[in-house]
Amino acid sequence: MAAVANRGYYYTPHIVKKIKGELLDKKFRTKHVTTIDKKYFEPVINGMFDVYNKGTAFGLGVAGIDICGKTGTAENYLKVNGKRVKLQDHSIFVAFAPKDDPKIAIAVFVENGYWGKRWAGPITTLMIEKYLRRKITKVDFEKRMLEGSLKDQYSKLYPRKHQDSIGLINSRLKDSIAKERIKNDSIGNKEKKLIKLDSTRIKSRKQ
Repeated sequence: MAAVANRGYYYTPHIVKKIKGELLDKKFRTKHVTTIDKKYFEPVINGMFDVYNKGTAFGLGVAGIDICGKTGTAENYLKVNGKRVKLQDHSIFVAFAPKDDPKIAIAVFVENGYWGKRWAGPITTLMIEKYLRRKITKVDFEKRMLEGSLKDQYSKLYPRKHQDSIGLINSRLKDSIAKERIKNDSIGNKEKKLIKLDSTRIKSRKQ
């Protein structure tokens, strides 16, 4: 998606937690240029812009942001006891914005999410607006995504005992994260106390 947004080039995707006075590894700063002539990207981009304005993503747009996107629906089959069983389709959406000065390119895939516009599309729009404006105006989308659920679709894939196991794992994971935060906070407080104590000793020596 980034290659389309940039009209022919991209950088290797990577995740950065924080940087202070350091450069990214060279492999993440190296521009990769496609073999496709730049002129061929414009018709594709214009078509993706139309998807949001009069196509399959109509109604997902945000006022003042020119978004280019493409809905997608992937058929979903599973072999059960030797038989090919049709499950709920996957919801897919790719997009970038703004159209003529792209700052973000994104791809969203929601398993068993029906079709592109139903789940992946709204999520994409919300993430783009939040990234560019640091706020959400499509509160109806946000409410629907936060309160909606695909649990009924996932329950078809796993027996009850497996669902209980997954729930237990999630619960233990949350407990582990909470304990780790408490531990880190405790260590941080001890370090602050030691620093304060050392500072007091230094002052007393000077006096």
